[in-house]
Amino acid sequence: MNKKQIIVIAILILGCLNAIAQKEVDFPQLEKVSPWSVSLEGSVYQKGFLTNIHSIGGSYGDIVYCPENSSAILGGIGVDYTFNRANKLSYVLSAGLDLKPVLYINESEKGLEVTRASESSLFRNTCYSPFISFAVQYRNTIANNENWFYNLKGGMRFSYYDGYVYDSYSDINPFMQYSMLFSVHGDGNKFNLFPNLMFSVGTSYNTSIGMFGLNLIANISIPYLNESEFWFKFKDSEFYGNYYLTGNYLGLSLTYSPKR
Repeated sequence: MNKKQIIVIAILILGCLNAIAQKEVDFPQLEKVSPWSVSLEGSVYQKGFLTNIHSIGGSYGDIVYCPENSSAILGGIGVDYTFNRANKLSYVLSAGLDLKPVLYINESEKGLEVTRASESSLFRNTCYSPFISFAVQYRNTIANNENWFYNLKGGMRFSYYDGYVYDSYSDINPFMQYSMLFSVHGDGNKFNLFPNLMFSVGTSYNTSIGMFGLNLIANISIPYLNESEFWFKFKDSEFYGNYYLTGNYLGLSLTYSPKR
């Protein structure tokens, strides 16, 4: 664990202790809202990239064509427990199941033009995996009126994954006179339980049946989500390099907390 992670964890612990120490209730109307809530999150992940490319048996200029990456759109579900919900300062413990990309290479129009292949035959390498996540967040709540509330949250999420990645694709088209081979393999980021920084801003509305919330989330993976090697061959061009997927994403979360 590096110094940045230790500092962030220390700030979270101090914030949680401060929240626990509060005795006065700031929002009495929230005392009837359950501390338990469920969440549904949709996320747009930063696209991966290929780097450190080396040509086999030639120079970099001999590379005719290189695959491209696209952003993955995935999501997850979770359960939260909020301590001191009726106070301005509180903290949230969460557990969830997320779908994250471990490989996402989805060809663009440029690939169709270069390869002269049909959209149905052009390769798409996608691989997703479920991640079990645990998070602790420090929250500051601001009341607009009796029912509307705004909040700022910051914290850390720890996700579990075995990290191993292997995928391959091959396509031989005798009519177009080309062959395409692609493979990715690696041990991920060598973290089974890797940390993420989380920040969010949101709003919630208290109703007669419970509280509904909408939050914009930014997730920053401290190590890369995936670091692997790739190998690619297209026509007479053959090369290899590194494949990186940061794991950074922007997400939108819907939450619901029932009445007690």
